[in-house]
Amino acid sequence: MPKHLVWGDWTGTITNCGCGPDAGASSVCADKKIQARLNWSVGPIPVGTYYTNVQAIDAGSASVYSCIGPANNCTCLSPATIDDRTNYGWVLFGLLQPQGKSKVNAFMYSAQTLGGDDAMYYTGAIFKYGIQHTGNPNQ
Repeated sequence: MPKHLVWGDWTGTITNCGCGPDAGASSVCADKKIQARLNWSVGPIPVGTYYTNVQAIDAGSASVYSCIGPANNCTCLSPATIDDRTNYGWVLFGLLQPQGKSKVNAFMYSAQTLGGDDAMYYTGAIFKYGIQHTGNPNQ
């Protein structure tokens, strides 16, 4: 069932990320929900597969979600917004993919700047890519 979720747990202490009409619901926050969806789309690493030349790219200013304003306007994401930001994250994951490398995984992180009504809430992404091989790396 879709839920309204807190944009991210930048403090590392939130256990119930439901918000708005789903306040108090036990769930991961929106940033980790998006991360799980992206990694599910990449799929598990098959047995006998390994990566070399792994490269991590921080999406930086092309964050997956950002909002400037008071917390009550920025910190509760609707299911539609989470879906939209997941799709954007997947597109960004592809756009930043170096030629000749496969997607390995995605890591989402949330942060906020201080500033009351002018605070910025955002979810950034670090994408990992590598050259995929199969077989025994020791042979």
